[in-house]
Amino acid sequence: MSDFETFTREKIARLRLEADALEKILKEFVGSRARATGASARSGTAATGGFGAVMEALAEAGEAGLSLDQMIAAASERGFGVNRNTLRSQLWSAKNAEKVEQIEPGRYRAVGAEPAPAKADDAAERPPAKAPPPADDDYSSGFSTGGANKPTGPTVSYDLNDDIPL
Repeated sequence: MSDFETFTREKIARLRLEADALEKILKEFVGSRARATGASARSGTAATGGFGAVMEALAEAGEAGLSLDQMIAAASERGFGVNRNTLRSQLWSAKNAEKVEQIEPGRYRAVGAEPAPAKADDAAERPPAKAPPPADDDYSSGFSTGGANKPTGPTVSYDLNDDIPL
């Protein structure tokens, strides 16, 4: 065997070892990306861990959303402990990223949340909607003034053809 042939065979053996090591590293990398992608696909966001569980609960809650206490309880049910202050910070970031919206102070829902499916018994369980109370007069400003908006003057109505007592 010539020196060139020996050199070439040794070089091929070294390259095969390097290729095997690189192939192993590539398989580990692809496997780790698949695990991370699986977590994102499960939660529907890039959020993982406790906040991922909160986002899942918000999506399940639908249009009604959840309070902070309900989110903490939902994360706990899924096996995650969530700090209230951390959750508020994460919700603020998610709100700025337009992933959640604040319904009222301390209550949030996922953006694009569908209304919760109505049960057939819902109409029977709900009391009928009440009409708003009638305004005391036509001078209502929408604010309670304790009657200060009411016009003053005679409470008796007179016809212009009647004699008005002086």
